[in-house]
Amino acid sequence: MNKINLKQLKFKTRFEYLRSIVFEEKALQQKGAVFEVVKFPPNVQNKKHSHKRTTEIFFIKKGKGIIMIDGKKYPVQENDILLIPQECIHQVMNKSKKDLIILIFKTNSAEDDLYFSKN
Repeated sequence: MNKINLKQLKFKTRFEYLRSIVFEEKALQQKGAVFEVVKFPPNVQNKKHSHKRTTEIFFIKKGKGIIMIDGKKYPVQENDILLIPQECIHQVMNKSKKDLIILIFKTNSAEDDLYFSKN
C-alpha cells in the first residue's frame, strides 16, 4: 500500500508545465501504466500533440481551462473527467488566473510516445 498526499508532491518543469510522477509501472504492477499530477500555471498551454500507443484519463482536480481534442474545444472545470484515446491530437490551455491541476492516468505509456502536431 502506498499513500501520498498531493501537498507532498515535488513538481519538475516539463515543457510549458509542471509535473510530478506519483506512481509508475512497478508500483502499479502494469507495464506502461503511469499516474501523474500536472500543473498548468495561469495563461499557459502546452503544444498540440498525440500518442500512438498511450491512452490518457484526465481528472480535473483544481481550476478551469480548455482541453482541445482533435480540433474541438472542451471547457473543463473541477471534477470533470476526460478520456483521451490513442492518436487523438490534444492540448491543454489554462486561460485563467489560477493554476489548473490535472490528475492523469496513462496506459501503454512510454517517454518516446510523444508526437507534436505541425499545425
